[in-house]
Amino acid sequence: MTNEKFRAERIDGKKVVCGTILYFVKWIGCSEEENTWESISTIKGDSLIGKFLKELEECRGGKNRNSYDRMIDGMIDNFVKKGQMQFIRKNDFIFYESI
Repeated sequence: MTNEKFRAERIDGKKVVCGTILYFVKWIGCSEEENTWESISTIKGDSLIGKFLKELEECRGGKNRNSYDRMIDGMIDNFVKKGQMQFIRKNDFIFYESI
C-alpha cells in the first residue's frame, strides 16, 4: 500500500512483536491479500479492536470456562506476549498459531 489514508474495515488477528501489540487489519476497499499488521496508533476506531477482542473472548467460551480452559488460555496469552504465537481469523473463526 502507498502512504494514502486507509480506513480499517475489521481486525482479523493479533500478535506481539518486540513487545508491541500488532493487529491484522482488513482495509476498506482492499482485498484480503492487502491485509497488514499494524500497531494500535495506526488504526482509527478503537471499536474495531474492542469488537475483535470480544469475538476472541466468545471463541474461548466467554466467562463460563472451567479452570483448565482458563489456564490454557493464560498459557496461550503468554506465548502471544512473547511473540511466539498469534491469533488470526480464518473462515469466520479465530485461531491461534505459532509464528
